[in-house]
Amino acid sequence: MVLEHELIAREGPQDRLLLLIHGYGESTAPMTDRLDLIDPEGRFVALVPRAPFTHKGADIWHRALFGNADDAVEQYHSSLARLGGLVDEVCARDGFDPAEAVFAGFSQGGGLAIGLGLATAERPRPAGCIGWCAFAPPIEGLAIRRGRVAGLPVLLTSSHDDVFIGIDSSRQSAAVLRDLGVDLSFIEVHTGHRLTDELAKAAGAWLGGEAVGRSTDGIDAGDFAAWIHDLWDLTE
Repeated sequence: MVLEHELIAREGPQDRLLLLIHGYGESTAPMTDRLDLIDPEGRFVALVPRAPFTHKGADIWHRALFGNADDAVEQYHSSLARLGGLVDEVCARDGFDPAEAVFAGFSQGGGLAIGLGLATAERPRPAGCIGWCAFAPPIEGLAIRRGRVAGLPVLLTSSHDDVFIGIDSSRQSAAVLRDLGVDLSFIEVHTGHRLTDELAKAAGAWLGGEAVGRSTDGIDAGDFAAWIHDLWDLTE
């Protein structure tokens, strides 16, 4: 089943694909309204899909992972497969190089963007992943090969006053990604659980090759590392 989606083209080279994945019950506007900040040079065509599931009238990619929904993990895997299929289809149809694509998302969408970049699907590794107010996905059975993801550029942002993802959890999540071998850039702000102009500009700088964020040296992944490694299907 092909996801509902739109392609947003602007002025510029537009020779690469930027997948933008909205959050739980969120509109795409926080990302699409800031495309000129995220991609100031117009290098990307934005691919903006709509989540395939609903809950209480809201579009979602999966039910809350730490809630009582038994189908949350199954929905995550289903959404991940559909997003990957959509990227493959659009790249093949419109001539984009999948190895130059960037996967980005907010909150739940960020967890999917990172998961799509990490997973050992039979497709080229993307050029990078962005997770605004996101996390390393705690998904059972997520197949990850260390050799494939080593050096993968990942931008992860977190907020000290995020009511959904605490700063300590975010730091441990960042440490897990760092220890996995990705090329991690980690940003901490004080702007709550939302995508701001500041974070959009930081993503634009990062996409342009600038160094952004803080060092994760000294951050310990703690018990989160053992737990998430038990969930993942992690190989060398």
